[in-house]
Amino acid sequence: MSFPRRAPKGFTLTELVVVIAIAAILAAIATSRYSNQSFDTRGFTDQTLAMLRYAQKTAISQRRTVCVSISGNAISLSYLVPPGGNTTCPGTAMSQPGGSGAFSATAASGVTMTLTGTTSPFSFSPLGQPSNSGGVPLTAQFTVTIAGDVTNTITVEQETGYVH
Repeated sequence: MSFPRRAPKGFTLTELVVVIAIAAILAAIATSRYSNQSFDTRGFTDQTLAMLRYAQKTAISQRRTVCVSISGNAISLSYLVPPGGNTTCPGTAMSQPGGSGAFSATAASGVTMTLTGTTSPFSFSPLGQPSNSGGVPLTAQFTVTIAGDVTNTITVEQETGYVH
């Protein structure tokens, strides 16, 4: 006598564990891609730091004034035109290393930048010292604060122009 075959009911334990493991892996990938504001904030901080260091080193190496303009969530670099031309910052746009377009950067959405201790634009003299827009050397260090879901601060020293 043969018994009729019954259809299996439910899943085996192995099948359930595999499905849960796959769901956990997909959730981990989706969560890491969902919010990247702290990555954007750190990336823009590093980019701003590099631009400020580049401006200061270019001013020294080329023996000319380099202007830095910060407005809202953007930063740009320019050269002060030699005597007889425009003598206030910002001046003629500085090209990126490699000569591809104006040297500027804009933060991602949700990332803001504030300048404390001086006003924008400011400049680096041919000696690398920071000055206000009128060319008067600064008497105190100043900071650039970049904030998103984390806050990073860049400091520029008053006499040496050291950026850290």
